[in-house]
Amino acid sequence: MGLTKNLGWLSKYITADSSGNIGVGAQSPTSKLQVTGGGSPNNTIFATTSNYASSSAGSVLRIGHVSATGNTTAIIQNLTAGGTAVGNISFPEGNVGIGTSTPASIVPGTNLTINGSSVGYGSLFLQSNNVDRAFFSADATNLLIGTAGASTNMLFYLGGSERVRMTVGGNVLIGTTTDNGAKLQVNGTVTASGRLSLGDGIVSNFNAISISSGVYTNTAAISIGASNPTGGVVSPIITFTAPNASYSYAVRGGMYYNGSNLQMEFRTTSDYRVKEDLIEDFNAIDLLDKIKIYDHKWIGASGRSYSVIAHELQDVIPYLVSGQKDAILEDGSMDLQSVDYSKLVPILIKGIQELTERIKTLENK
Repeated sequence: MGLTKNLGWLSKYITADSSGNIGVGAQSPTSKLQVTGGGSPNNTIFATTSNYASSSAGSVLRIGHVSATGNTTAIIQNLTAGGTAVGNISFPEGNVGIGTSTPASIVPGTNLTINGSSVGYGSLFLQSNNVDRAFFSADATNLLIGTAGASTNMLFYLGGSERVRMTVGGNVLIGTTTDNGAKLQVNGTVTASGRLSLGDGIVSNFNAISISSGVYTNTAAISIGASNPTGGVVSPIITFTAPNASYSYAVRGGMYYNGSNLQMEFRTTSDYRVKEDLIEDFNAIDLLDKIKIYDHKWIGASGRSYSVIAHELQDVIPYLVSGQKDAILEDGSMDLQSVDYSKLVPILIKGIQELTERIKTLENK
């Protein structure tokens, strides 16, 4: 207690015991520094950066306690001239509040509550190297989460790996980190239980998939539409591209909407610039005579149709048929053959031309 005796009149306020504990306002300190009491009931430590007075400029740091919902709460508070609190950090009942003295009363069980006043700039900023990187904020209707840098992407990690990325340009990448410029890029399987609408038009319908640049109202499973052209304008709906020998891509066909007659058109390329080895001398009637046409029913259906048998037609005109007879997929299901009936049209035209010549020959006899 020798130090206490040497303090003279200060010994009334400062106590030092033989174990080296110092008490300010505490006669029997139990820790190296124990401060008890203060200038007011709420002040335990009161520090100022200027000659603080209730009516003068300046600010102070007050560490003390307040009563929150009947309980004693530790608080660190910043005061302006006049004693107005402009910010505080409170620790009620194991919770932490920044900007509020009652964090637990906002959401029960909350461990950290931040009450900010600069909505739009973020109640919480994350920095690195003293530079703002990201912010979290909220107002009455929005939760704001963002990056502060002009070239900063937002990455979402799960299980130690990046799963989702949002680029500074607003593109969303799932399962990939390579941005190809599209607004949504997914590397993997996408399953949708609702309706998928793509396009820059107004889509109002019950479609499973709508791809549109116009206004569509219907109940199709898949609706693919364009704008509403007038006059002789023809708008492409779906186009198919493929490379040529020099690997430059060109449109090889597609579906088009003709505004002059309000009809759909199905086109395939027939430009001479992508053809070679042209053979004009062949007998179309002989080919047509070899094609068998059947009147039949489809298994599992009641209606009847006229059609060919794919593998029989394949023996006559192979390029009209895709697939192989009796083919089976890996899962054991049937790999069905298909026929492109549109490719029969040129042969039919050639056959009509040959019949016309025969008729003319007979008429001239």
